[in-house]
Amino acid sequence: MESRKLWMDCIIIIDSTSQKLRSLVSKRCDFSRDNQGLDELKVELRLVQTFLLCARELAYFWFSLEYPENPKLGQFYHLLRRLENGLPPIDPAGAASSWGDTLENVKQEISEAYVEMLNSVGLPVSLSQDRWRLLYDEPSLFKETESYSKLLDCLLKSSSLRIEEFMEFLDSLLENLGDINFLGEACDSRFETLFEALFEALQEKLVFLKNFILFARMQSKLDEAQKELMKHCGVVALSAAHLCYAFWFFRDDDEVLCGVELKISRSIEKIKPVYHEVRSAYIGVLKFQSSSLTLSTQRDMFIVGDFVDSLLGNLWELLQNCPTAFMVSLKHQMQILYDGLRFLRNILKKQQERYDGLDGRTKDLVGAVVNDAGVVIFSLYQKGIEEVLAMEIDAMIFCSLHKIELIKAEVGEKHPLALSFDLSTTNALALIDLLLENLKELASSKVDPVSFAEDRGNFLRSYLKKTVEHPTRHPNLDLQIMQEDLLFLRSFMENNLEQLNRNEKLPIETMQNDLLFLRSFLENNREQNNQHEELQALWSQVIEVAHEAEFVIDSLVVGDMSFYSLVLLDSITEEIKLVKSEAQNATTISKYVTSQARSKWSTGTPHQVLHQVASQVSHQVLDEVNLVKTELSKIDDEKDVFKAQKTTKVLSQAFYCLPIFFIAAISKWRGEKTETLEIEGDKYVIEAQEVTKSPRDMPSQSSISAINEAAISKWRGEKTEALEIEGDKYVIEAQEVTKSPRDMPSQSSISAINEAAISKWRGEKTETLEIEGDKYVIEAQEVTKSPRDMPSQSSISAINEVVVDLKDQEQAIIDQLIGGSKQFNIVSIVGMPGIGKTTLAQKVYHDPSIISHFHILAWCCISQVYSKKDLLLEILACIDEKDEYAERNENDLANTLRKHLKQKKYLIVLDDVWDTEAWNALKESFPDDTNGSRILLTSRNHEIPGKPHLLRLLTEEEGWELLQRKLEVTREEGYPPELDVLGRQIAKNCNGLPLSIVIISGILATLDQDGWEKVAERLSSNSVVGATGQCKSILELSYVHLPDHLKPCLLYFGAFREDQEIPIRRLMWLLVAEGFVQKNELESTEKLAEGYIMALINRSLVMVGQRRSTGGVKTCRIHDLLHVFCVGKAKDQNFLHLVQGYDEFLELDELQHPRRLSIYCQPKQFAKSRIFCPHLRSLQHSTSGVRRREVSYSLSSIHQMKLLRVLDLGHISLGFTFPNELCLLVRLRYLAVLGRMNIIPSSLANLLDLETFIVTTYYSGGGLSLLQDAFWNMLKLRHLHVRGALIDLSLANDNPESSSVLYNLDTFSTPKLYVGQSLDAMIRKFPNIRELKCCLLESEESTSDSIKIVAMDSLRQLESLKLLLSQVSAHHIELLLPSNLRRLTLVDFSWSLLSSVGQLSNLEVLKLIGQSDGDGVKEWDMEEGLFPNLKVLKLKSLNIVCWKGSEDNFPCLEKLVLEDCVELEELPSCLWETLTLQLIEVHGCLYSTGDLARDIMEKQMDYGNEDLKICISGEIEDTSSWSD
Repeated sequence: MESRKLWMDCIIIIDSTSQKLRSLVSKRCDFSRDNQGLDELKVELRLVQTFLLCARELAYFWFSLEYPENPKLGQFYHLLRRLENGLPPIDPAGAASSWGDTLENVKQEISEAYVEMLNSVGLPVSLSQDRWRLLYDEPSLFKETESYSKLLDCLLKSSSLRIEEFMEFLDSLLENLGDINFLGEACDSRFETLFEALFEALQEKLVFLKNFILFARMQSKLDEAQKELMKHCGVVALSAAHLCYAFWFFRDDDEVLCGVELKISRSIEKIKPVYHEVRSAYIGVLKFQSSSLTLSTQRDMFIVGDFVDSLLGNLWELLQNCPTAFMVSLKHQMQILYDGLRFLRNILKKQQERYDGLDGRTKDLVGAVVNDAGVVIFSLYQKGIEEVLAMEIDAMIFCSLHKIELIKAEVGEKHPLALSFDLSTTNALALIDLLLENLKELASSKVDPVSFAEDRGNFLRSYLKKTVEHPTRHPNLDLQIMQEDLLFLRSFMENNLEQLNRNEKLPIETMQNDLLFLRSFLENNREQNNQHEELQALWSQVIEVAHEAEFVIDSLVVGDMSFYSLVLLDSITEEIKLVKSEAQNATTISKYVTSQARSKWSTGTPHQVLHQVASQVSHQVLDEVNLVKTELSKIDDEKDVFKAQKTTKVLSQAFYCLPIFFIAAISKWRGEKTETLEIEGDKYVIEAQEVTKSPRDMPSQSSISAINEAAISKWRGEKTEALEIEGDKYVIEAQEVTKSPRDMPSQSSISAINEAAISKWRGEKTETLEIEGDKYVIEAQEVTKSPRDMPSQSSISAINEVVVDLKDQEQAIIDQLIGGSKQFNIVSIVGMPGIGKTTLAQKVYHDPSIISHFHILAWCCISQVYSKKDLLLEILACIDEKDEYAERNENDLANTLRKHLKQKKYLIVLDDVWDTEAWNALKESFPDDTNGSRILLTSRNHEIPGKPHLLRLLTEEEGWELLQRKLEVTREEGYPPELDVLGRQIAKNCNGLPLSIVIISGILATLDQDGWEKVAERLSSNSVVGATGQCKSILELSYVHLPDHLKPCLLYFGAFREDQEIPIRRLMWLLVAEGFVQKNELESTEKLAEGYIMALINRSLVMVGQRRSTGGVKTCRIHDLLHVFCVGKAKDQNFLHLVQGYDEFLELDELQHPRRLSIYCQPKQFAKSRIFCPHLRSLQHSTSGVRRREVSYSLSSIHQMKLLRVLDLGHISLGFTFPNELCLLVRLRYLAVLGRMNIIPSSLANLLDLETFIVTTYYSGGGLSLLQDAFWNMLKLRHLHVRGALIDLSLANDNPESSSVLYNLDTFSTPKLYVGQSLDAMIRKFPNIRELKCCLLESEESTSDSIKIVAMDSLRQLESLKLLLSQVSAHHIELLLPSNLRRLTLVDFSWSLLSSVGQLSNLEVLKLIGQSDGDGVKEWDMEEGLFPNLKVLKLKSLNIVCWKGSEDNFPCLEKLVLEDCVELEELPSCLWETLTLQLIEVHGCLYSTGDLARDIMEKQMDYGNEDLKICISGEIEDTSSWSD
């Protein structure tokens, strides 16, 4: 009895202690992240709480067995007493130390208690002195020892209460795992690499068990199958609790950690249904589960939704590790099942109103799908699945997919989705052209749906027969559900598979014809599209169906063949037919109108005829619509009602699709003197008079309409019609008109003429077309060379310079930074968004007086989303950029930064600070050495530290002045003074916000007076919303006024982070790969993409960031407010989704077939995310440039997104091996990867469409092997760049000529080129290269001391060349370079090379970096006449002391940079007389060199060159002289 009482006391103590622990943890739930000790205390409290919950079950167990003399009882009782007495006080001040002492004394005893519990259920554990280890021999998973059975029976005896206690224990255990995952890395540096993935996997598996138990308990009682599940869960959970405890409290013991690592892996395997006993237990639960789930409460829906979530986890695991025995069809339908289960999970957990709205039968389908999916998924874990069983599972999945489609259909009917894309961002004609190309590819591919249909048809016949004859073969399936599935399979076999076999071919030809018709329809109605709402609806329908067809066809092309793909193909074929039918009805009406016009042509003017016919047709159409509506009310059958509604819709659309006649070719014409057209025998002269010399943007739609109207009204009977539109005069003259007019040319003919006029707008004088037997001549006269809608780089400079005049404010801040006391000081620029804070800070930062005053300058953009590590890296990159910094933690980086700044006078700019937290995170890294160091902050928050400099809004006059200056630059013909009144009104309504004025100027620059009036009216209606609200309205207005081809380019900026500087070159490549650039035979796609970007800059929507040495744009960005606009608009239109942080991954499942994802998060978050988006075409990942070398990640899930065109993984390490899965993404056009790989597999050649390939590698060997089979077969490749290693290329040894010529290769870095014949043969393989960076090496034939010629003069397109010469004897080579070369960089060069370089007549930029080893030249004496067109010269790390030249050197030099030339004492005299000089930079040179630069500036100012600026920093003392 004493023992019984002692056990009862144990249970009381456990309950009391557990309650205190819960209270303490609850009170300390707000433990600060900055106090690791308190966080660890919280973890330990929860671990002990889990032990007590487990011990409670043990106490009940021993109590029920009535052990009178249990030797462990006294020890156990005293352990509990010590825990209760050792609880820390509620005050956390002494909690960590007191609780630490208690745990140190009892942690071994708790471990022993765990061992006792594990031994009692048949899991042997041995102890050795002060440590434990788990035995490696595994008992049976369901070993029936007497104590084991009694323990589990005790656990399950009183079903409700005791199971709730068990679930409490399981929840506590899951909290332990969460704590360990959260704090593990902070407590043990090995955690991320060794344990993090294991603990996360264990946590996920235990969540699965918990969800499975709750799902099973939805039945009224516990059956035997559920008891088996509970037993299994109890054993696994007990073992997991011990593992968590051991890892945390014994993590300093390597032997313990080794045992934990092994045992976690085994525990995970026990939970998977890999073992037969486990799989049978899981399937047994589902076997007895009713398919008619009654989900009466929100909690019930969450329980089922959570179980579906766990099924998704298991299915994801299978998809990542699909056995090779799985057939293609099975793999494909597993992916579709995953997508379907996500849909069910969402309506059960996130969109429960959609589930509530379903009828009872459909709700039963939900339960059936969940059960069936569970059985299928658990069955797929079976090892060595035979082919027949795999095909049966494949059929079962297909049945589940059918049920899911039925559920989706009802949800879609009751909750229809709005149009998820904007027509303006979709080039419909290009999309259909792509579809037609893909259909051709499908027809010629190895994919054979007909053979698949025949093979699977035979299988289904056999399967259906056996199943009907022997239904007991499937004991796990509900009989009624099974019968319904059999009926569905039989119907599919007869109506789909057998029909396809009879036709013996895919309906490709039919689909091609239908698409060609739709393309013609779109082309003929593109002008009317924006004018008729119903035509827009039909246009939208065509695009929506085209997107669906693109997915279906592409999926088949890449090999996704299954039952489901055949259903999709049939479905999309029918949808295309239906849309074609609707378009035909609209076209029929158009033809009817045309015929009426022709018959009545002689009875009146074209306007009169058009009104007569339109009136007649409208009455006929409306009569038909009313008749159909009347008949509709008499129909009962739902299908017939649907068809009748469709008919009504078609007729209504047709009514609004009346054609617009007489679309003249001159509707787009600007800038030429005359235009002559010969149309069906009649000649017309369109003459433009008094046209401005510099053509403007295309005329507005209203202007085009006016020209057309004039042409129509004067088509017959009058000789001329004069118009003045947008400042230009036009004369429309009809010559040699026949007395009896013929029919007007068809719409397609007119469109062809228009296309010809547009395509030949620049660069060619004439274009002749023969259409419908008639000839048309398009003649361009006196055409300007520069396209009007693509501003040049030089004009961009002027556009960008027009900013608010901030001279007074700029000087005030400069005075604060330079003057004042020597104390460390903070200056802040504060104001609302768009007021010019960053602009002002940039002007201050780049001011020469600031550059020369401070020793160190650094710029860091913080923004709303940031991490401390990223900010420290960004600042360090401005001071001492090193790759290894990325490997360090925050504390090391903070200390490193502090050391760099110590005793230095520095200026750090922190741009866009949102709150004081960012400043508090960084301030410890900024030392105060009382030397005049400064911090400059910009923020919209008035609470940030520092002396605030408040920016005010512009006055009305200042706003009007800014608008005028912007228009003078953006409108080539200048600002029209007659619009003063409207301009002032518009400027006033911008409410003084500079950003609003700048953006509105971009709109006004493209509009005529009518457009200005509409803008003024729009702004006046919004004038009360305030400056920021008005700015948002202006952004929307600017987007509306963009040409359609620029809209997707603007929205694409939403793919980048806020305030991110985007390299122009990368952006161009991405725009091309995404398909936004409309190809043109006259220009490269990159040139066109650059023009698009320049057009956005010209409209003041995109800002110039860094500039190239020649003044061109190197990087760009957009304003914060515009970024918010782009992200929101792109998301609304399902154009692109920006995901920032791991939490936003949860929203991905709710997206409807996203096409583009840009994800900003830590690499490990990206790696463990489950991105499953079959429709995805673009995926980018970024992490603020932080790249960790030592940790690599597996991204095996990427291969499931087979339709990707753009994949950027340039910020996540893929390890030592290039993932072969990437070579399965045959649609890729752009691929960027990061890792430590040194070999690119030959399977890369599968990516035949790849245009851009970027590899960043940390491989220490220095060479990256590109196998010849991979490289020379990628004929579409245009840009190949490897960073961090050199590329080993080789031609076929036996026959070099057999290697393909890469005509499309445009930019290339960095190959090894061996001097000699091999170099000559190699460069002939990329004859059109435009930019090349390469490393020259010695070859066997070039090892002698004789001069070797490096002949590159055959590269006629080469504009930019960088040569790395450290591996060759530079003084033994001679360069033959192409005359058209514009930019040249020589690294480790010999001065002997410069004689030939200086004679390049087109060379504009020359950079000389480092002299070759052994080159002791101290004097550079230039010959006469060298560098006739050089504009930029940079000398870095050179040993010369004396630099001489003649007066005729550098006649065009604009910029000179001298960097780390620590011995340079003399500069050439020509620099004092080169009046084209604009900037001289001197960094890290002698004080005397700086003095020479100052003297040049003084002399040039005397000559009148007041534009010259000098920038001098880091001057050093002269410690030696040349004479020494």
